[in-house]
Amino acid sequence: MSTALLQEVYQETRRLYIAGSDLAKDDFRLNRLLPRLQQLGERSPVFKRIGDGVATLLAGSSTSEGEDSATQLQRLTLLVLSVLRTQGSTASTSEQAEPLSSEDITLRTRLTYRQLAPVQQALTTTGGGRYEIVKHAWQEGYFEDVRLLPLAVSALADPYSDIADLAMNSIVPGYGKPVLPYLMDDFDPQGGKLEIRKMKAIQAIAGAEYADFYFQTAETTKGDMKATAIAGLAGLEQYLPHLLEWSKDKKKEVRAVAYNALAQISAPEAQEVLYINFSDASRDLDLVVDALLVNMQPELAKRLHAAAWEALEAVASHPPKDETVQHYNNELVAHFRVWNHHDKEALLEMYRFMVKHPKPFQSMMRENYHKMTLLEEPASALAYEGNNDDVELLYQLEKVYPHYILRVATAVYRHRSPQEFYEHFSQGLGAGSHRGGRHATPNSARIFEWLEDQLVKHEDSEVELLYSDGETHRYDLWFHTFLPLEEMEAKWDPRWLDIMLAHHQTVLVAAFARPGVQEVEELLKAALIERGDLTHRDASLYFRALHRLGMSTNELRKLFWDVMESKKGSASNTVDPFIMRLISQFPAEDIERLEQLIPDSDEKIRGKFRYTAASQLRAVIQQMKEMKA
Repeated sequence: MSTALLQEVYQETRRLYIAGSDLAKDDFRLNRLLPRLQQLGERSPVFKRIGDGVATLLAGSSTSEGEDSATQLQRLTLLVLSVLRTQGSTASTSEQAEPLSSEDITLRTRLTYRQLAPVQQALTTTGGGRYEIVKHAWQEGYFEDVRLLPLAVSALADPYSDIADLAMNSIVPGYGKPVLPYLMDDFDPQGGKLEIRKMKAIQAIAGAEYADFYFQTAETTKGDMKATAIAGLAGLEQYLPHLLEWSKDKKKEVRAVAYNALAQISAPEAQEVLYINFSDASRDLDLVVDALLVNMQPELAKRLHAAAWEALEAVASHPPKDETVQHYNNELVAHFRVWNHHDKEALLEMYRFMVKHPKPFQSMMRENYHKMTLLEEPASALAYEGNNDDVELLYQLEKVYPHYILRVATAVYRHRSPQEFYEHFSQGLGAGSHRGGRHATPNSARIFEWLEDQLVKHEDSEVELLYSDGETHRYDLWFHTFLPLEEMEAKWDPRWLDIMLAHHQTVLVAAFARPGVQEVEELLKAALIERGDLTHRDASLYFRALHRLGMSTNELRKLFWDVMESKKGSASNTVDPFIMRLISQFPAEDIERLEQLIPDSDEKIRGKFRYTAASQLRAVIQQMKEMKA
């Protein structure tokens, strides 16, 4: 008797056990099998009984004995299974039977079908949204269910790389050593991305225990697989001769992992190769640096530290355009990368030396850094990470190269008093008169911009929007504000206000504004009316400054209407919440005037508040009407 059809029936009944017997009614899979069963049933009573059982399930009704669908499914499954057992053979096909292989997996079947099904579908199909399902399942520990183990291993070949990488880096290694046989069983060293991912997963689980396997793979393969296998030999001194040979390989990726492996071996031969290739003339300088960022042995660190100072002193002792200076260019950049990672204080000492002898280093360039000189990084590092003494070094650097003024400003602001900051940077900016002064230095615009960055801060604010259809929403908008007044008084010399008035730096005048200086109020009011709208960032800053000066709500209200009724300017798309809070304090008599600022439905009245700004104003007007009522 052929059992193929019976096997199909059995698989379908097994499926219905999981899905539920109620779903058997009109099941298209059983419907497809029924005609063949009925045909065989004409010649065999057994097949007739099985066909009748399938037909009963498909009908979805109780039998004359009152059996429900679950009982019918159970009866049919037992019958099919019994027939399959009687048709099976128990005779050995060889003189000695092969033992069954099994693996020690301690996982359970703990998930319900509702939890299991979406993960199974995500790992056996394609399409969007699968990664989120798989990641959530991993985070929730679903892969501890043994039924997901085969799918986790097969996920290494998933066409979506994020899923494959998650399986390689997290899911599969999470099973530990029991999963190794599944990875090793059909491993093909000549394979592609799937086999490389398997190799990486094996290395993550087994570590040095499978070193001989990595070595054999590296010896018999090329390209990416070879490089991946060599990576598993990192730090294993018994493979030193082979790693030394691989460090000369034609393939860059092979040399890279060989250097990385050598960096983790303290043997003199390994360290010598790294030291020799740490030079401007070496094609592999960047590869060696990448390896040393992962691991650097103490003895090699001492040698490289001495080499770095040798290079610095050699450059400092030669004119800027000398060949010796350019010879050390790439090597010094490499030193900076290494010491920035391993010893910041050692790097800062090197930077201090460069700032003391700036000219040759100013002639050296950083590759791929938009024409940045080698001196830019030391100046920046000392400004942000240096100490009080470094301010003097930067003062001297500014005398030679004035364009480093912003680095000096950062250092002085961080380490010296507000008075010293003012005395140094106000020189040449015209501090003597409100109506003008000495001509500004070429760097004055850069100083003004730097000051503005320090004094004007970004602020996120939640606002309420009321749309024309009556829908209300909360929304985050991005605006500008000043430092708190207390912080301004503690960190900034008040004399800066005179400088900003002299140079008509209106935003900075607003930032440094203090009561008692009549010219400040006049300048800010004139600037607002001149623009005639609230679209520019500075408008809200001017209103905030005038409020800080003590201007009353009624005076600010009058100024607001002077701005709005100006014929200049354009419509505002968003408005600072500070101004909206100000409007909310206007008297009820202003409601009609405010409504005129919003465009009507057909935009015959265009208004000065549009889009988000219009929604903001509607919300404020609604609040005003409710308060009036």
